[in-house]
Amino acid sequence: MRLYVHMMACGSICTLLYIFFKCALPWELPLKYRKTFLRINALLYLLPVPWLAAQVKGWLKLFLEKAGMVFPERTLSNITDTTSVWESTLFFDADKKLLYITGYRNWLTVIAGGALIFTVLAAGWLAVYLVTCRWHMRRAKFPGERYVRAGKRKVRIGTSGGAGSPFALGIIRSVVLFPKGALDGMPEGEMEDMLSGGRAGSRLACVLRHEVSHVLSRDILGKFITFLAIATEWFNPLTYYLFKENREVSEMLCDMAAVEGRTKKEKAEYMECIIDATQKPRDPRMTGVSLAASKTLTEKRMERIMGMNVKKAWKKGTAAVIMAVCFLISSIPAFAYEDAKKYTVTEESYDIESLESADWLLFTDEEDVKIDSPEFKEGDIVFTGEDGTVYYIDSFEENGGIKERASCQHTYKSGTVQQHNKKSDGSCTVTTYNAERCTKCGDTIMGSRVSTLTYDKCPH
Repeated sequence: MRLYVHMMACGSICTLLYIFFKCALPWELPLKYRKTFLRINALLYLLPVPWLAAQVKGWLKLFLEKAGMVFPERTLSNITDTTSVWESTLFFDADKKLLYITGYRNWLTVIAGGALIFTVLAAGWLAVYLVTCRWHMRRAKFPGERYVRAGKRKVRIGTSGGAGSPFALGIIRSVVLFPKGALDGMPEGEMEDMLSGGRAGSRLACVLRHEVSHVLSRDILGKFITFLAIATEWFNPLTYYLFKENREVSEMLCDMAAVEGRTKKEKAEYMECIIDATQKPRDPRMTGVSLAASKTLTEKRMERIMGMNVKKAWKKGTAAVIMAVCFLISSIPAFAYEDAKKYTVTEESYDIESLESADWLLFTDEEDVKIDSPEFKEGDIVFTGEDGTVYYIDSFEENGGIKERASCQHTYKSGTVQQHNKKSDGSCTVTTYNAERCTKCGDTIMGSRVSTLTYDKCPH
């Protein structure tokens, strides 16, 4: 649970910093840097960065100690609350096999529910996308085997009767599909010319460059990663903002690639294509990166294309520094994270059921056991005052007092009572209560229970 909270803090801080730099400052990060920022932000929600930071800190400390540096020893508490999920403890056998994790038995329902939500959302998104790809590919036609080369990738160009507007499909093998009839009469070689910036078919060329930019940027994969952030923290509104912002930035970045070097007239024709696609009825199967968008996003894209109401962008060097500072600040919860306590169980007869039945566990060396616990030589019930004075008590009364003296004008002092219970298998438990004891007659009033310590082998 502590690792999950630290991961959520890392991702949320990064998202809040992005919102601050986007909304509060008069300058903005370039679109390319914003996309990189958003994808790294999504990974901060998903990857166990705090745990990795804790491992790196441990390795670095070990390396520096071998180099001669001396670090002060940090004293760890030898008492573990087995009911706490915030500070869990891991138990391993001699072969480093995990035996038990404290605290999780009380949270199994919550953990199972969270895992189920994540699995359903992630698997559901993949299933819908794959079914959509199959549905469109079965209806797609690739006349003349048209394709374009985008970097080292080969992107097939075709048409589909189910396509209301152009869109890209595929993660490994990518295709760009246009509505039926959009490519009629176009020579094969003209595709490469359009992609390289030729004037042939300017409207179609801009749309093609837009969709190929989606393929080159792997926007489908980026969209899935940001969706996984929602599946991981579906209750966190910042993850929904991250998903929405990632889509907007991806569309605007592809728009800029589409209209690069184009005249105002050609930009206007391209915007007409976007508006036409937006006004057409939306097909629920259009889950790929499509030219169509919501009305609000369409307006933002229009302003970006025409250069209206667009903030000035930070220079590349400044943008890189800003991103580095943001990620450094977001990593504070990661560096503050401490790995769970780990203990190795060496006894073959070790019983894990003793962990499940105990609320608190005491870990100590044999020579220190009698120092940390009373002797219990003269009885199994011991009162220890705040000054360290020890009194042995014979028995408890049913009303919570011990040997109550009604005639005494009691003067109580605070302390603790420890009750020792030795079992037939050689183990024992020591239960500690808050208590008060009369300094005159010895009357003891029991309070709330503090802890129960279990010893596999009774040392008392």
